Amino acid sequence: MLSYAYRRAAVLPFLALAALAACAPGGSTRESQGSVDRVFTPQQYTVEDFYRNTRFFGGSWAPDRQKLLVSSNLSGIWNAYSVPVGGGDPQPLTQSTGNSIFAQSYFPGDERIIYTSDQGGNELTHVYVRDPDGTTKDLTPGAKLKASFQGWAGDDKSFFISTNERDARFFDLYEIAIDGYARTLLYKNTEGFEIGPVSRDKRHIALMRPRTTSDADIFVHDRTTNTTKNITEHTGTVNNSPSDFSPDGTQLVFDGAVKQGAGSAIVIATMALDGSGFEVVAGPFTVDPTTTNGLNYSETNPMWI
Repeated sequence: MLSYAYRRAAVLPFLALAALAACAPGGSTRESQGSVDRVFTPQQYTVEDFYRNTRFFGGSWAPDRQKLLVSSNLSGIWNAYSVPVGGGDPQPLTQSTGNSIFAQSYFPGDERIIYTSDQGGNELTHVYVRDPDGTTKDLTPGAKLKASFQGWAGDDKSFFISTNERDARFFDLYEIAIDGYARTLLYKNTEGFEIGPVSRDKRHIALMRPRTTSDADIFVHDRTTNTTKNITEHTGTVNNSPSDFSPDGTQLVFDGAVKQGAGSAIVIATMALDGSGFEVVAGPFTVDPTTTNGLNYSETNPMWI
């Protein structure tokens, strides 16, 4: 996901250049109004100007709600920063000069942070914890594995990571305790699913199985019964993607995208975990191919955000 966000950010300067070029009326720099000729001279930018652009993304609240954890290339390479919500300069939390670092989350009860980073651009990301004193720990050591942060447990006493250390073809899901970082296997992935959200009670795991780049089904794995069910069986081409379980664990919120011209039409829907009770709660929205979506249930109100 991060690599996708990075690629998207990297093309923005070139999209901006195209937009500047499009501003020239009729493809010409000269326009006539009555007897007055005006010459339009566009602002010139070098490639170096674009590479000096500073980008930020992400946003995880600190426990005191006074700052946000973000990723930025402010130093010339991606690092983790805290940004005061009341204003002020971003404060670097990591100071890498070689490997890009992407911030994931503050710990809910203290100012430890979780971040991911690879080695020399090899895309074999590991998951790290940084303590407030600056010391770091690789939670996923190994030479040929890839790991990702998968979010927090409902009680905030543990978090989830996925890693392909067991089998390079598949990503398994693990739970990591915040005290001592003990690891527990939650889901052994032997069928090539993509890992989605986990219910608050950790009983259910949402999984996704792409058929093509624009067609996918959502499965729900029940850890109590050890069963896995496709809850979005369909005909045609629909790119279903799970987002979150309801706080009571009875429903899943997800989005479904159908190609429409150069873009997509997306609906946001909820469904019971047995595949019944399908309900569109918003949409359809027409979006371009680079639009990303994030959906979560509110913890205190019967709504999603």
